[in-house]
Amino acid sequence: MSEPTHKNDDTKWKVFSMSDKTLGKDPKYPNSLTNWVISDDKSLQLLPSHYALPENIRKTQKMDYFLIDYDELRAVEQVESRFPGFTWKTCADFFGTFDTFAKMLKMFGGGVQKKFYLRVISANVMGDEQSGESRVFADEVAIMIPFLREQQGMPFENAADEQVNIFKRLNPIEQFFSTITLNDLEKLLEEYDVDKSLLTLVDDPVHVIGWRSFEMTGTPFKILNAFSTQIISKNQAILYMFQHLVCGVNWEGVSLSMRSHIIGVIGACTLCKSGDYMAFHTVVNLIVLMNRDSSNFHNVKKTKVDIMYQSQSPNDLVGYDEYKEIAAAFNLPLYVFVNMKLPALPVWMLRALLTLGWLHSIVQNDVKLHDFVAGIAEATITALMATIPKVDRKFIRDVQKEALGYIFKQLGLKEEQGKVLDVHAQQQEGKIEKDCPEKNGKRRGQNDKR
Repeated sequence: MSEPTHKNDDTKWKVFSMSDKTLGKDPKYPNSLTNWVISDDKSLQLLPSHYALPENIRKTQKMDYFLIDYDELRAVEQVESRFPGFTWKTCADFFGTFDTFAKMLKMFGGGVQKKFYLRVISANVMGDEQSGESRVFADEVAIMIPFLREQQGMPFENAADEQVNIFKRLNPIEQFFSTITLNDLEKLLEEYDVDKSLLTLVDDPVHVIGWRSFEMTGTPFKILNAFSTQIISKNQAILYMFQHLVCGVNWEGVSLSMRSHIIGVIGACTLCKSGDYMAFHTVVNLIVLMNRDSSNFHNVKKTKVDIMYQSQSPNDLVGYDEYKEIAAAFNLPLYVFVNMKLPALPVWMLRALLTLGWLHSIVQNDVKLHDFVAGIAEATITALMATIPKVDRKFIRDVQKEALGYIFKQLGLKEEQGKVLDVHAQQQEGKIEKDCPEKNGKRRGQNDKR
């Protein structure tokens, strides 16, 4: 007797290629996460689900976030004409979730069947080899499996319950939004006997857009989960909080209790699993709460100047003297490269040096702050790696190691050691010219007070 066949056997998922395609944002909505399209020379290819709605109700109508293609967008027009008594005022909710959207197309879309495009967070978005693997979101996987099982003629007895069970299994901690690797996804599809050919993987367009912006500004970015909640990755969240709560402050003379409270809140996020995301509103609320608790302190101490150079290109040059001025003004350690002559620093390097300097500054010599130092340094510098040229990333890691060495060496000492710290890390030969001119012959902000 022959062995029973399985839908999963010898099937492969599809991969949406960005080759010869353009990912563009609508200039009318520069900060929107749902106003982008992927197109080629002939037509639209992929869009956010929100484009299925008329423009005048997109801002007010609640809608989950998933990807649709041009055929599915056109099928929505068929629904409008075929659905009895259709008006957007009464029927917009029928498009609000992936399941209801798919059912509307199936019943009234003129034969167009909803396809499942699964968003991927690529491990190689920075163009080099990173530790870890590309990942997909647990909430989307939980939606996908019951949907594809039904599409291949093997529906669950109770698809809604199965979706909840899969989600809880993959996302055990409610406060976070989990991801799984593609390897784990493949095992899961085999376990549930899902035909992988019904699935198309797509590098998450909002994630790609966010990285492009982050590469230039060093400002952490957020994306959307399947339910249109704004979320932010672990490392990006830590960098965001660090920039808002620690950077731009002179920590000299600030009490240990205040510094410990701030470091503890930021450091607690380092305990999240790799691949976890946080709700962006949670991160913002933490910052607001910390600012409220320390309003007298932050209102007086924190500068309003663009101290992390987020308005400048990462390759813009800043005079080394300006770096010295910042270090002196905020009581930061001054990192001196003993093996390189640097009359000017590229912004990407300065951001990393200032981040490490402010970590050193808030910790000072207090051994009670030891526990979170390495985790915060790792998270913030890892996040900043996207802004750093590929060839210089090992160099910045070496700087990070030396900076941490100084912090740990000074923990527990009664008095702070010298503020000028020698760094022996050096870039690959030929990366820095010995007499590199300052940008436009003038240091940024040289006439500005800090």
